[in-house]
Amino acid sequence: IYIAGGASFLLMLAGFSFARFQAEMLLSGKVWRTIWAYLKRIVIPYMGICIIFILLQKIKFKQSPDYDLLLMVSNLYRPQVNAVFHLWFLQVLTQCLIILGLVFSIKKLREYFRDNLWDVSIAILSIFSIFCFAINFYWDTKYLAFRVPHIYMPLLLLGWCTYFAKTNTQKLIIFCYSLLLLSAMFKNEILELSNYIWLVVGSTMLTFLPKIKVPSIIKPAITEIAAAAYYIYLMHYLVLHFIKQITNSPQLRFFLLMLSCIFITRAFYKARDIYRRIQPSIEIKSKSQKPTFTNL
Repeated sequence: IYIAGGASFLLMLAGFSFARFQAEMLLSGKVWRTIWAYLKRIVIPYMGICIIFILLQKIKFKQSPDYDLLLMVSNLYRPQVNAVFHLWFLQVLTQCLIILGLVFSIKKLREYFRDNLWDVSIAILSIFSIFCFAINFYWDTKYLAFRVPHIYMPLLLLGWCTYFAKTNTQKLIIFCYSLLLLSAMFKNEILELSNYIWLVVGSTMLTFLPKIKVPSIIKPAITEIAAAAYYIYLMHYLVLHFIKQITNSPQLRFFLLMLSCIFITRAFYKARDIYRRIQPSIEIKSKSQKPTFTNL
């Protein structure tokens, strides 16, 4: 069973996570350093997947390579129909974070943000919500499956505002706003029913149930999978593509997919352990190569 819409909720989660961990750095004025620190964990693995895919297109399948994937803008002018079409999500997320960086680059606005965090957040969410419908009125992106930044920017900001909703009144405001916005997007056929359900349920949980207790016995496994989740996301469609060539059995496909997720998780931890072992020597080497200056 495939239920579309998870990526839409991931954008909202990204906004919530960005507010939780990066807002302080943004408000301190370290805007692009913060954006890049966040994006490099996304962009570098993304580029690796794209390069492998482009080489396979050129060498193995003798197809015209999709070089525009490397520019992270292909979602703006052509439908994503290849084996790595799920990477549209990372393109949109990158574009939305760059837009957010441009907003925070305005010094006066950033200073006003610090003093009126909740009010300004809601105001910016409202502005981008208007942009969402206004731009879509003049530029119909249905042929792109609406996978463009002006559609998803309000979802990112919904997550951002949800994190800063601390009082019951603020939580009620953002919850009602999310229902109105999502319902309007659904009515205008921007969101499919499955996307709408994902987002309504997800925004409700983020607002009123941001923390969930789990049994201690499964906590280590959940933590491991969560840490490797991004790399599982990167690889899972490629894995599915190859699995579909192997078997037509839904049960066997599901088993192979679960097996591949376990393998990717273990590979992630192995690679991280190797990096941690060699990191000190890399830092020592880089320090020793710094130029020294003497007074003449």
